[in-house]
Amino acid sequence: MNFFIGNVESISDPLKNGRVKVRILGDHTSDKEILPTDDLPWATPLNDIHSHSSAGIGQTPLGLRVGSWVVGFYLDAKKQRPLILGSLAGNPGENDVNRLAVNDPDLEHNSLTTRKAARTLEVAGPDRAEKKLRVFGQEVGNIASENNDPWSEPSIPYNAIYPDNHVYESTNGHLLEFDDSVDKTDPEKPISHERIHLRHKGGTGIEMHPNGDKVDIVKKDAYSIIEGSHFCNIKNNESITINGSLKVLINTDKGSNDYTLQIDDGGNCNIQVDNGQINLVTGGSGNDINLISSGDINMEANQNLNVKILGDVNEDVEGNQTTQVTGNIDIDANRIDLN
Repeated sequence: MNFFIGNVESISDPLKNGRVKVRILGDHTSDKEILPTDDLPWATPLNDIHSHSSAGIGQTPLGLRVGSWVVGFYLDAKKQRPLILGSLAGNPGENDVNRLAVNDPDLEHNSLTTRKAARTLEVAGPDRAEKKLRVFGQEVGNIASENNDPWSEPSIPYNAIYPDNHVYESTNGHLLEFDDSVDKTDPEKPISHERIHLRHKGGTGIEMHPNGDKVDIVKKDAYSIIEGSHFCNIKNNESITINGSLKVLINTDKGSNDYTLQIDDGGNCNIQVDNGQINLVTGGSGNDINLISSGDINMEANQNLNVKILGDVNEDVEGNQTTQVTGNIDIDANRIDLN
């Protein structure tokens, strides 16, 4: 069996079957005028047993690039049917392991440098001053303040230990890391640096941190299409900051689908518009707006209260009614009945 080491010079297989042109040491001259690349035999790469390698199923044998060094053997005595068993890391005798796997502080991977510089910091949260409602000079309600509690994207947890970070990087820079790094300097207190990281070269990606955090970064739009139901259980807090608009459309199939918001014991529902309006609109006849309170209903307007009613006004007061007006009261009616 004749083994060989060679350098890939072409990956443009006209059959698109993963074959490559290899200039083999000792068998092919390095002078391309004597032996042009086009005259080299096609070499077939060998997939591993985890790939079906038939009918388009399995891993595509397209990892080699021009300049890759490979090892293989000939399938024929005339050395015209080379079979590639694997590739060498870098040039023979040189190290070319991915920098994310090596973790050399003097040769930081450009994707890591970019991610550190692009971290999202100090995202603002709700900010509201305390508001007290007074009627007849008496405090009847209080809306608690909400302090701006900004949050930031967690620090990049990368701290790979050679040889435990398993890295795949594509030709154009797409990355996949399975990092099994654990610092065992103190065997009694090992420190986990284990991560899973998937990143598009444009910056969109996902990373799972050693402490269980997960960071999703989308550099443009994000779409989620769910043809069934969506269930989400957040066992702590949620903070959402939207720099643009928020639109929600419910009941597009015109069924009896409701929108229900329930806040359990001890919580408040606070809606604040800093410079705009709050509008409640029902469409069609007979679509009511109902307010039911087990306690008081308190309203305070810094300017006017305007009400237009096209039908009747019915008030049922089981206690007393007090009206205090510092100006005038004008009542205009066809008939006024006082009992």
